[in-house]
Amino acid sequence: MRKRPQGSQSDLLRARERHTTLCDGFWAILRLGAIHPSLVVRELLGDVCDRRGVISAIDLDLAETSDRFYGPISTGEFKGKIWNTTKTADGLRFSYTYLGRAPSGTEVRMTQEGGGGSGVFTNVLLLATESRVVHEWNSGELEPKLHQVLRFVGSVPLGDRFSGEVRLYGMSLRVDRSR
Repeated sequence: MRKRPQGSQSDLLRARERHTTLCDGFWAILRLGAIHPSLVVRELLGDVCDRRGVISAIDLDLAETSDRFYGPISTGEFKGKIWNTTKTADGLRFSYTYLGRAPSGTEVRMTQEGGGGSGVFTNVLLLATESRVVHEWNSGELEPKLHQVLRFVGSVPLGDRFSGEVRLYGMSLRVDRSR
């Protein structure tokens, strides 16, 4: 298991406060910056080379303590939207921005991914959060625990170097193509 970089509690708390404030509560359950939203979102989207993602849901409570989803997030503004970006050790750059929530409760995100070359692949990602009971082994007994799960609902691939606009209007998603 990879050793997790350490940050002070106040550093993590400031990152959490900045993140939830700037992203309109993107992860309501984000606690002390321990979950890595960019990598959780990317995991549900799948790899660029795959036709579709193969993972349909992630337990956010368990992901919070996973080294797989831990890492630094940079936050910045671009074209009036707040983007959260992470870079992995293998050179992948993955970013997402919050577009809104449909009346059904579906969360809508726009993502961008690049691997070091000239390609930057854009998708619209549809997600839902839900609570599920998970049974955990504790002191010789199975105990039911309520966990938050992020579920893949769907995606709309927008292609390489998309420069258009994407807007959510109620239950409708409007995509104005690249100019």
